[in-house]
Amino acid sequence: MLFLFRFLLQLAEKSGDLSLGCFRHTLERSTVLTSSMTFYQTNQVLSVLAKQEPWSTYEILTYPFNIYVWSSLLMFYLLPIFLAFILHRLSIRLLYFIFGIVDIREMIIMWTGILLAQISTPEPSANFARFIFVMWLLLTLVLRSSYEALLYDFFSTQKLIPAPATLDQLIHRGYKLVVTPSTADSMSKIKAVENQEIELLMMNVSDTEVYAILEDNPEKNYAASTPSDFLKYYMISEQKNGKFKILNEDIYIHHISVYFTKHSYLRLPVNIILRNLRASGIIDHWSRLFVGEI
Repeated sequence: MLFLFRFLLQLAEKSGDLSLGCFRHTLERSTVLTSSMTFYQTNQVLSVLAKQEPWSTYEILTYPFNIYVWSSLLMFYLLPIFLAFILHRLSIRLLYFIFGIVDIREMIIMWTGILLAQISTPEPSANFARFIFVMWLLLTLVLRSSYEALLYDFFSTQKLIPAPATLDQLIHRGYKLVVTPSTADSMSKIKAVENQEIELLMMNVSDTEVYAILEDNPEKNYAASTPSDFLKYYMISEQKNGKFKILNEDIYIHHISVYFTKHSYLRLPVNIILRNLRASGIIDHWSRLFVGEI
């Protein structure tokens, strides 16, 4: 990062004529330098180790149902108990008509016993109470059967949690974002970092060495952010194909250009050369040749 700043500063001070390298086109640089047309584009991506994590005990117990089913079950369990408390104060006769029981404690034991398949009280004598009893019995029977079947399927197939696929999953699972000095400034401006939803770790390494850090610390929830070309180059040169997973979101696009001193006469002839190289597909050919494809 310091070398890049010094290099651009030399252009601004007219100590050099043009830049050669991977210089991203930005508004800040364009105010003090003149840039060529953008001749290449690459995406800033988020990537993690393609590892699978085991489920925790809590996650295993709640795996069969989603939050909506658990919430509905809790509502169906608590609402009749709450209603019974109200009717016990207002009308014992109505309480007996609905639930067939006048004692609140016995009603809770019966309601909970049906849920856990441990019925320890006699059937209600009132017809409407029997209807409520049978409906709750059928509902809990279906839910228990589904829960046991899904839980058995979980243990028989040995399911694992896949690596995060989105930025929201990255935040939810407590990942930290590892960046290099060259991308720390731009990454610090994304919304998730500004809102402190994800922690940013700047390390003084190159854009390819950041992936070695992820491999050396598999027990830590680290994610890396670099231009996609650096990830491709690392995976191909180090034979790490399939080792990393790229998240679905692209952070931003790098528009690569050549920089000159302000109002340089070199801009027009260089633009003609770059336009011809891009139109003939030579730049894309160089990218496939030196970066590679995965």
